[in-house]
Amino acid sequence: MFKMKIRLILSSALFLLIVTSCVNIYQSIDAQDLAKNQKTIAVIPSKVTIAARKNIDSESIRQQQLADGENFQNEIFNWFQKRQMQGNNIPNLQELNVTNSKLKKSGFLDNSYSYSELCSILNVDGIIFSSFQVSKPMSEGAAIAVAVLGGYSSTNQVSMDLGIFDNKGQKTIWDFKHTYSGGIGSNPTQLINGLMRKASKKLPY
Repeated sequence: MFKMKIRLILSSALFLLIVTSCVNIYQSIDAQDLAKNQKTIAVIPSKVTIAARKNIDSESIRQQQLADGENFQNEIFNWFQKRQMQGNNIPNLQELNVTNSKLKKSGFLDNSYSYSELCSILNVDGIIFSSFQVSKPMSEGAAIAVAVLGGYSSTNQVSMDLGIFDNKGQKTIWDFKHTYSGGIGSNPTQLINGLMRKASKKLPY
């Protein structure tokens, strides 16, 4: 009877882990070679999708998505910059104000550019792109993912896709997808730090 209870507890724990967190990492065979030849890369604004909510108009949601996109962009840039300062082989990072200024002049928000076209617009060898799907705006301070910080709250759902596009190879050389059912920290800083700890071991830099 006792052994059956143990098996049931372990099975439940395993199921909880599976539904709480899902990771998928892709890396091309030549990712290391292409990455080491990059001189300058840029972090572009994240594409954020927030689930529609009652009593909130679509324009307010759109503005919040743009704000969260820049917040995530800033946090991803900071993370790579810190890694660079620690001695990792991160290429030169184009300053965010330069990146965003060039994107604004190109009509980035109103046009669908390919990653190759963005590299040309920004004059860089590669770009770090990302997208997030969240069920609540990050600025609300809502608890997103306790999976990183501990606990199993289901107050929010976050799906992240972070990738590196290499312009010389004309392809995505690394891609990290991570989905949480339940929260992941209360703000973009906690979210990015928690997720990047999982992704960093597989980076081509």
